[in-house]
Amino acid sequence: MKQGKPKIMISMLLILIMLFTSCTTASNQTIIAQESTLADAESSSIFTVDPAPYRASVSSPLQAQTYYDEQDIVDASSFQAVYIDVNQKDAVIEGVSANWSEEGNLTITHDGSDLINYVLSGQMDGTVVIANNQAPYMVTLNGVKITGTTLPALQLAGSEKAFLVLADASVNILSDTPENSKKGVLTAAGDVIVSGNGSLEASAYKKHVLKIDGTLRILGGNVHLRTTEKAEGNAISVDKAFIMDDGSMTIEANGSVYGEESKGIKVNGVEEEGTANGFAVVNGGTLTITSVGKALTAGWDRDEDAETATTSDDPTPNVIINNGVITLTTTGKPYEVSEDESLSPEGLEAKEHLIINGGLIQVSATDDALNAGSSIEINGGLLFAYSSQADGLDSNGTVEVNGGTIIALGSRAPETAIDCDNNQNFTYRGGTIVAIGGAANNTPLAQETSGYVITYGGKLESGAALSLLNAQNEHVLAYSIPSYYSEGQALLLASDELQAGQAFTLLVGGKLTDGNHFNGLALGQPVYDGGEQLQAEITSRVTHVGEALRSMGFGGNRPEPPEGFGGERPDFPEGFGPPMFNQ
Repeated sequence: MKQGKPKIMISMLLILIMLFTSCTTASNQTIIAQESTLADAESSSIFTVDPAPYRASVSSPLQAQTYYDEQDIVDASSFQAVYIDVNQKDAVIEGVSANWSEEGNLTITHDGSDLINYVLSGQMDGTVVIANNQAPYMVTLNGVKITGTTLPALQLAGSEKAFLVLADASVNILSDTPENSKKGVLTAAGDVIVSGNGSLEASAYKKHVLKIDGTLRILGGNVHLRTTEKAEGNAISVDKAFIMDDGSMTIEANGSVYGEESKGIKVNGVEEEGTANGFAVVNGGTLTITSVGKALTAGWDRDEDAETATTSDDPTPNVIINNGVITLTTTGKPYEVSEDESLSPEGLEAKEHLIINGGLIQVSATDDALNAGSSIEINGGLLFAYSSQADGLDSNGTVEVNGGTIIALGSRAPETAIDCDNNQNFTYRGGTIVAIGGAANNTPLAQETSGYVITYGGKLESGAALSLLNAQNEHVLAYSIPSYYSEGQALLLASDELQAGQAFTLLVGGKLTDGNHFNGLALGQPVYDGGEQLQAEITSRVTHVGEALRSMGFGGNRPEPPEGFGGERPDFPEGFGPPMFNQ
């Protein structure tokens, strides 16, 4: 949702309802607007697409946008193993310097150029510090459980690259306490590369779960990160870049302290000359995030974060999705009191460019599902983008669609499904689009547009279906509107099959028989019954049928939360709830 727009008028009835449901809770609790559960996803039958091809990594030295780096792939056999049982405080550790403090913390240092693999096992309360400053090093977690008391559980203090390996079939647990004086459960001064076939469970009670000063790359493993409701940090806070090639990562960013709501993954960006940084890339694997704040954001903002006068050292806050099974859900209720006091729980956010080249992506957000400061570019993949309170796709610059399959659902007017401020900012060259919102979508009138779209105005009932037929009465596309979605007043449809001079029939309000589908969009030729019929011919890049569309207004500043409001989530009306996604 864009900033700096006129405030929305709040009815007295809404205020009374809000006050009634929040009379006993402290005002510093974040308002939760929708459930974050993904339970019963299989029974909800959201899609029948095989997710396996989307999990496969496409990272390659031939594809620059995957940020492939051969130096991040390492042979463990080239490292000398040093075995450390954190239970054994009196044990002699050969080959390195190891010291236990009176507080029960273990510090391991090595100043040589040898390649060391620190293999950790056992259980302890305290912190393990590994300082390796002259050569890359490996840390293998082999059934270790560490609870940091006044410090992080694990500190990778060396400036060299750290290879964090999850040993086969191992279960590893890291956590801290509210007394942690640092910024994370696991902190690192340099790059961290995660791999292996074991699991890592890490929980933050104070601030971030992972605080990485360099780049974080995920090559494998089963990683589960969680911030508690009172934590004032993100699941992942990384300065240089986040790159996911493979593996499985589940994030529960539950921190709900007012003004410090947890994000799933935030790439901070660092002003420095040389190699690009500040970006997030997903090349494969499975990434599932439920967060109160933003789910995945490349968050460096020139207006807010720049500390130098030159722009040559600026980060590149882009998000690039090349493949992967990605499921993002945000739960916080948006608010804006001032520039410094606000909550924008967007799903995918890039302060500059958001590029989708592939993947199976499903986003359910309370703010914009997708948001970009400069551009949104979609070239492939399957994308479902739903916002309960804002736009499906919102670019402060341009939108460019060259391929892929897109379902975008925006909230009630003046919000919509595709928002880029100006029709001349929207380019459509190919792909399938179903976009429904409360107000008219931007339409592709940029000079580079080579495809055709159809728009429709009129009430689109929840649970009903629509279908677009060609002159041979074949379904070009067919879509069943979700039962939880009732805001539809404006529709935009696009397909590679649409051509100038072509007659078509739009069916609205019927029923679609179950078959292969992606979030209600039929894959193949479906069975469709009933509904209103509207016939027309494609005479221009944009052909409209139905009622006149209500143009987009201004979304308005988010209202301030009423004094004293917070607390437990209100019950949803019967039958209402956010979408649930299959894995």
